[in-house]
Amino acid sequence: MIESHLGLGVTENLKNQLIDVHAAIEKKRMETEEALYHHDLSLKDYAEAFDELTITFQRQTAEILNSDKYETLFGLKPGDMITLADPDIISPLSSDKSIDDDEDMPQGPTHG
Repeated sequence: MIESHLGLGVTENLKNQLIDVHAAIEKKRMETEEALYHHDLSLKDYAEAFDELTITFQRQTAEILNSDKYETLFGLKPGDMITLADPDIISPLSSDKSIDDDEDMPQGPTHG
């Protein structure tokens, strides 16, 4: 995406900085998903943590790129932050349920 959006003028140093930011955010995202899976986070807490990671990624990327390159890469101006999750739409009931409860899984046909 870096090369296709920003062209051949991207230095290896710049590309490596962006890759490092992406890798660090992905590592934290996986840790957050693991915490959700092990019920160490509620769905609402997960959504909030995911949004924090999204904002952190945008801020760190904006520190590396100049405004023109940032806008070319993301279609946004630095500082125009977006989030991907909405913790407010998660109901209290759904945030207390396990994502792998047996009762939510189809049981398939029964033979009787």
